[in-house]
Parts: sequence; structure tokens; C-alpha cells
Amino acid sequence: LDFRQPFGIFDAMTRAEIAQVLATNISARRRKLKLTRLDVAARMSAPVSHVHRLEAGTRLSALDTVAKVARALDVPLVKLLKGIA
Repeated sequence: LDFRQPFGIFDAMTRAEIAQVLATNISARRRKLKLTRLDVAARMSAPVSHVHRLEAGTRLSALDTVAKVARALDVPLVKLLKGIA
């Protein structure tokens, strides 16, 4: 699945709305774990700028990228998707 393309249950939300929900959930989980963006980036083997864009809600990533974030934050993927219609 690719969040960048409209489909199924996500048709009710705009891409920007989905990005914002993901951003909020990712940021909240990172802060709960008391991790920095650099910590998360290292766990994902990604640049810190990538994590920053995800948390800013300016970037809507494919599901496999969100799954990498979930693994880095030691949380089930469904928890990061909470609130997406």
C-alpha cells in the first residue's frame, strides 16, 4: 500500500490530513520513549532530515517507510496509523 495514492478507506482523508496524523503519532511515540530524532534516524538507517519531515507532516511516505519508523519506535504499525479514517 502506498499512502501517496488515494484508495479505499483513505479516500475520506486528504493526503495532508493523513500526513498530519502520522506526524502527530510518530512524534508522540518518540517523545514517550525519550528519543531524539537522531536516535530514530539511526535506528532506521536514515538521515535525520527524513525523520524531521515525517514529524513535520510535510512528507507522506509509503507504508514500508512507516513500518520502518514503527520498528524504530518499537511500536506496532497500527498504533502509528491510529486516527486515520
